[in-house]
Amino acid sequence: MKTIKYNSYLGAEGVNRLDCEFINCNVKIYGTNGGDFRVERAHHSYIRISEHDGILRLKQLRKPFFHKAEIIIYAPVSALPDASLKIKRGSLEIDGARCANLHITGGEVSVSIANSSFSYANVNLKSLKLDCADISFENSFICAADSGKVIMENSLCHKMDLTVKCGNLGISRLKCRDGAYTVEEGSINLTLDGEEEDYSLSLLAKNGTCNRENASGGAYALKAYTGNGNIVVDFNGKPAAEVAAGA
Repeated sequence: MKTIKYNSYLGAEGVNRLDCEFINCNVKIYGTNGGDFRVERAHHSYIRISEHDGILRLKQLRKPFFHKAEIIIYAPVSALPDASLKIKRGSLEIDGARCANLHITGGEVSVSIANSSFSYANVNLKSLKLDCADISFENSFICAADSGKVIMENSLCHKMDLTVKCGNLGISRLKCRDGAYTVEEGSINLTLDGEEEDYSLSLLAKNGTCNRENASGGAYALKAYTGNGNIVVDFNGKPAAEVAAGA
């Protein structure tokens, strides 16, 4: 296979927002320890790059004829920019990044996020495959899709709202003060940090089974609903560090 060649763009200092629009593209965003924003794009990706008043814009002008467009963005973690990505079709990988506000919208997209932190994130796609690990949201994570699958592990969030019309949610090692999970056709599997008594539970599997009864009085709130599917909720217990500290 012929090696895809890249050309680079070195962004100016003071970038505080990424504004991206892609038709058919594989996008990778990596956090770096310092320096300027750097963008690497495959030849014949038809992606225009511009920077003005602290906004770095990337726009795909047309779909490539042969090779799928590929672009890599290296973003300093100290910059904490806002990021808006519109992707009609393709994939998005984010690793080691810090972002104030993240917005992802579009069509059929596979999203992978690891070792990253956000203040707020919003994902709204027609078809979504979401795979997350070792991520945190200081405020909220809102995610909605017509169809897809969500897999998440070892995550921290103040408020989370996940809605998939047709698909499954599989979440483990999650600590979330206010969580709501909705699936019309599919199942929900949650493994939460803490003890069962830490949570107020509001669970409804309309045409399926649920392994726990509703409960109140916990400091953390969990709501889960599925129209056709099952709900399974389990608890990890307190992490060793919290037990040692007497939490």
